[in-house]
Amino acid sequence: MARPRNAFGAMRLWPCALLLACGAATAQDVADKNAIDRAAASIQWLNNFSCPSVGLALSVKGMQNEAETAAQIDSSWTFVQGRVDALRTSLTQRESVLRQAKAGDNYDAQLARFDAQILGTMARVGTSLVNWSLANWVEISRLDAAYPYPTQGPHPLARHVQRNAALGKMANTLARLPGSAEYVQPIVAKFHHCLLVAQNQIVERNADSMRIAMNAATRSSDASQIVPPYGSVDPGFASDAVPMPEVVKTVLAHVDTLKERERVAAEEAARRLAEQQRTERERAAQQGQRSGTSGGGKPQVAAADPPVDMQARLRAATALVQALSSRSVSDALRHMTDDVLMSSPMGTVQGKQQVSSSLQQAFSSGRSGSLGAPYISGSQIMSSVQSPRGTGTMVFGFRDTQVNSLRVR
Repeated sequence: MARPRNAFGAMRLWPCALLLACGAATAQDVADKNAIDRAAASIQWLNNFSCPSVGLALSVKGMQNEAETAAQIDSSWTFVQGRVDALRTSLTQRESVLRQAKAGDNYDAQLARFDAQILGTMARVGTSLVNWSLANWVEISRLDAAYPYPTQGPHPLARHVQRNAALGKMANTLARLPGSAEYVQPIVAKFHHCLLVAQNQIVERNADSMRIAMNAATRSSDASQIVPPYGSVDPGFASDAVPMPEVVKTVLAHVDTLKERERVAAEEAARRLAEQQRTERERAAQQGQRSGTSGGGKPQVAAADPPVDMQARLRAATALVQALSSRSVSDALRHMTDDVLMSSPMGTVQGKQQVSSSLQQAFSSGRSGSLGAPYISGSQIMSSVQSPRGTGTMVFGFRDTQVNSLRVR
């Protein structure tokens, strides 16, 4: 019987198909190796790069103006997102090979192929992220560093802080994949480092306005507001390789000094009040004795009211003010009685539930003011108030050592 020509033709094509497959695999291997080499060189360049100086514009080919720089940022990030999707596909295919494997199957070569593709893709992600980082640094170098205190508007680095968060989130999704430690994590660390450097440069450029505000602050609550607006990238202002700006150290030290003065003043006021109360009790007792002997009977000693622990009340008021300054309603309520009453020119509310609702509305609307450190005035504990409506005084009422009234006048 004659052999079918089409079957013979198919047999002749098998070696050709194998050769083509081998050729394609070799081309992919070469492409992946080139991608890995480019990524390694890019990471080496990144590690040696000196972070940009805000206000000293970098000149980079293809990023000569704002539009070109923004286009580079967008295109690099879009490419990275596409490669991340490709990594998900490769991982899905790799898992499918593992699930379908049977005893005796030779699937090691397939797994090696997927692993090589994943590593090559990760290298391409790294190279593109280096380009993305450079474009961001060009943008940062062109920023206006003027951001004097009191600050107005968003921090100059606000959009780069958002991009830094997106970079970290994306890196977390790739953290366990081959190549992440070599081609992605170094970029995350370098990008955050350069943002911290830029943040501190902005602080130093606006140091004079911060010192002026510090010298004008007579209360720790006022001085403590100077530094936080500048900590957009990192509220600690320092890392192993980045020192804290001197002006930040100076302001924070001034805050501590004011707090210590306020503590000493509060203790002295409490001591004077306790002495005054002791004197008044002794005088009342003496008057009671004289009144008791005037009727010819035995001396009657007037019963003195139990002493009030003003220091305990001052501590409770201080803890309450700290909770309100931190906008922690739950912490504030712990220092109040269940029937606490809060009154101000805005109205009166009573009970923890109403007070909680009123505080949350004030915080969310931005109408809340700031409170100074509580102090003892005669037999009362007070705190200064600053709000968009003006200045005033908050008077604390107590039941034992819990606040049962807050009156703003």
